[in-house]
Amino acid sequence: MQSLIMAKSAPQAWMLMPILRSRIERFDREFCLDGNATRIAANFEQHFAAGDARMFATLLIHDERVVGHVVAGVDTYHGVPTAVIYQYEKDITDEDSQNTNDQVQSALDTWALGLGLSEISALATSPGRAKHFEHWGYRYSATLVTRRIGHGRQE
Repeated sequence: MQSLIMAKSAPQAWMLMPILRSRIERFDREFCLDGNATRIAANFEQHFAAGDARMFATLLIHDERVVGHVVAGVDTYHGVPTAVIYQYEKDITDEDSQNTNDQVQSALDTWALGLGLSEISALATSPGRAKHFEHWGYRYSATLVTRRIGHGRQE
């Protein structure tokens, strides 16, 4: 399995951008109730086209087929810029799955350090998916709940 970092300078990345956008939007429909993935897709496309490194994406390719993706960006939390993994998904488990995951984490670390960041957080859609990150030293820090203003019970 190979990892393709989606960079403006990579011709193959331009050809695969529609597939990345489709994966981001599908992930949103399956896992995210807040509908932010459409904005994530549009924001990544803008950052990608401008060569702005504040967003990162990689596609996982196996037998000439896209089988996974990661999308991350920079958010500010308590006034501190932090790298945040918004989405991560792998459709298959390859025979060297942990090595592939380690390569993706290494690419994320390199990206974040290159921006002068010292911490990476990951948004997990479930406790089970959150456990996936323990291998690299991630620790549980918070549960985020979301409500659209004007929807739901108000007192």
